[in-house]
Amino acid sequence: FIITEREDNTGAIVGAVVLTILIVLFLGVLGFLYIRFIKKDPPILSEITGNDELIDLNRTTLTCQIMDFKPNNIEISVCMRRFGEEVIRTIYTWRSGGHLTLVKISRDDGGGDEDVVGMEEGRQLMNGSAGHENIPLQLEVTPVISRKNLGAFTCQCSLQITPSYDLDKEAELSVHVKHPALTSPVSVQRTLKVTGGETLLFYMKWF
Repeated sequence: FIITEREDNTGAIVGAVVLTILIVLFLGVLGFLYIRFIKKDPPILSEITGNDELIDLNRTTLTCQIMDFKPNNIEISVCMRRFGEEVIRTIYTWRSGGHLTLVKISRDDGGGDEDVVGMEEGRQLMNGSAGHENIPLQLEVTPVISRKNLGAFTCQCSLQITPSYDLDKEAELSVHVKHPALTSPVSVQRTLKVTGGETLLFYMKWF
């Protein structure tokens, strides 16, 4: 009989296990970095919330949540189509600039000037409409962006409006969002229910 010693492969086995663990950790780090810094996620829009009924010439706040988007690169447009109009008009546009900065840009005189506040860019485009005396909706928009886990962002977009019963009753107000992860903008819309003006008209008619 010939007796041979069994080869000790413990070192090779340990080395293979360690190598496998390192590869898994490396792939995990790559996956985390991809999700954290490279992967693009499109925004999800909530409904435009606020009071169901708006009062004539009373300032009120409506809110739209823009959620879970990456990177911080969105363009928000507020659009409006008054009752009887065929064309949807853009009345406000704002673009994030990669900074977590509160921006408040207000103009209700129908101007198209550009303002830069806090390193962010905002533009309000107020275009008149025939038959409505070229009077724009009084609007102030405040987008506030915050960072969530894994690098995702959320934007709370507050719309402070002063609706007119005569002009804005049954008007369609919508929020449109562009983002690099989208092939076309996403949007939500709401029909404005304005009350209060009919009471004044009744009073003027009979008194």
